[in-house]
Amino acid sequence: MLVTATEDFTFFYNLVPVRVAKGEEISSDIAAYLLRIRAAVEPADDEARSVVGPFEPEPVQESPPADEDVLNIDGTISAILIWVGDDQERAAQAREAESARDKPRSTLISQLDEILGR
Repeated sequence: MLVTATEDFTFFYNLVPVRVAKGEEISSDIAAYLLRIRAAVEPADDEARSVVGPFEPEPVQESPPADEDVLNIDGTISAILIWVGDDQERAAQAREAESARDKPRSTLISQLDEILGR
């Protein structure tokens, strides 16, 4: 079994750190392990492809689903700002919800204030 690293990364195998460079090929049981843990690798032979099926990288979600109308104030700052976009009403709603938290995130509040023109 053979896989190819899609980025530089380090992982632990049998309690030993292993550094991998982008483009490096890894074989045998370590390749199977990296596929199982969904490391940054692509199958590089038929045996590896048969383990994961047709290889399709998981898409990175850049924006919330189209039907997402509810603010998740416990989400990451990035996710909240994606939800807000440039919508003044959403920015005000997010700022109010963040301000009501026990420990408001000042970074988020300042970014929301910019959207609101404050």
